Amino acid sequence: MNKLKFLHIPKNAGSSIEYAAKSKGIKWGKFDKTLKGNKARRWHTPQTIKGYDMFCVVRNPWDRIISQFYHKNSVGSYAPLKLNKWLQRVISALKNKRHTQDNHLLPQNFFVKHSVYVLCFDRIQGDLDMLLEMYSLPPMELGHHYGGGKQNRKRRNATFKRLKRTDLTPSLRKEIKKFYQKDFQIYNLISTLNGPYKVKRS
Repeated sequence: MNKLKFLHIPKNAGSSIEYAAKSKGIKWGKFDKTLKGNKARRWHTPQTIKGYDMFCVVRNPWDRIISQFYHKNSVGSYAPLKLNKWLQRVISALKNKRHTQDNHLLPQNFFVKHSVYVLCFDRIQGDLDMLLEMYSLPPMELGHHYGGGKQNRKRRNATFKRLKRTDLTPSLRKEIKKFYQKDFQIYNLISTLNGPYKVKRS
């Protein structure tokens, strides 16, 4: 049986998994020097490593996009108007340059194609527990990391109204659904399951 290695899809609890693994002496994600970078940081780059089973976490695309908005903007800017203006600009740029913002908005299906197992963000602790048991790895309790020290300082004790898909204009929602069509299909599949999803190879 191959060993297990983590593919970090940005804004999908990757930092939480990396630090939980590090506490058990396992180097995943940004602590893994065997990963190779291309147009983004090595731990944000979709890839396969020979002799390892890669796994990733998939999140509801709406929530992931809004999480990236929080990541890139000040807490005082967390408002529907700002969200729509920012996303309109970003989605237009993504059509020509998918690796913008260090792959933080690269479609998740690019990572899934390299993965053997996919976990669901909505039940991440349970899915991770099952996967670790399958590979005889020690249990890991996930903490909450916002994506680095700067983000933790910015958002740890911040109070703000959570933004939702319905805060987006209908035209922008339509554009996002088209751009992330495969991601919605993947999420809709794995969110109905109980436990890690094993990717079927053709």
